[in-house]
Amino acid sequence: MDWVDRLRQAVDATGKHSVVAADAGIHPSSLSEILNRVVKPQLETVVDICRVCGVTVGWVLGEKGFELGDADYEQITAIHGWTVQKLEERNARGPMKSMPQARTVSVFPAVATQRGETWTDPDEIHDRDIPREYQNQGANAVFVTRGDSMIDAGILEGDFLFVRKSRNWRVANQHVVVCRLEGTFTVKRLVVQDNTITLVAAKQGVGPIIINEEAERFELIGIVVGVARDLAGGG
Repeated sequence: MDWVDRLRQAVDATGKHSVVAADAGIHPSSLSEILNRVVKPQLETVVDICRVCGVTVGWVLGEKGFELGDADYEQITAIHGWTVQKLEERNARGPMKSMPQARTVSVFPAVATQRGETWTDPDEIHDRDIPREYQNQGANAVFVTRGDSMIDAGILEGDFLFVRKSRNWRVANQHVVVCRLEGTFTVKRLVVQDNTITLVAAKQGVGPIIINEEAERFELIGIVVGVARDLAGGG
């Protein structure tokens, strides 16, 4: 797979070639010619297409350290969920002959992550480390929850959220995400159906928010891959 194949994969993941072309400032026919290797685009055009699709130029160009894209992390997450389910089913049948020793979780500074997109967000927490297990799932930013609209999902006010940044709302579909609506930072589950974006809370009595992209400013920041709580109350 070369950079054109990766670029095509990113565009296809959005489901809307015409929208990608419009947002990138090019004609749909020009995008088609690029993806079909008819023309070689300028670097600025590739950068714009990557920005719209929510992928990094490094990933498209196959640079070391960017080998995995959003689709890859989506598959890894699915496999991880299946593995956890099978282990729980095995444990429910009875105790295992030997229990594994608790492992130490290594951490990395939040500002020096290994993979993922690297734009800066004003709500990021830069002095909190990211555990290796979440780094391995692509987490490259830390945020703190505000409010309790996700309490039934086990996310409380003040919890630390380890986030894999992504602008691709189709990849983020059905995941808990951090985003900004009309300039306000929020944490919700993102649901995409028939090109309609809905933000769903996890608290009784709090209704869903249906996004009107023409009237409301909606910005996806990233997918939540892990949550931590400061039991000492220091953060």
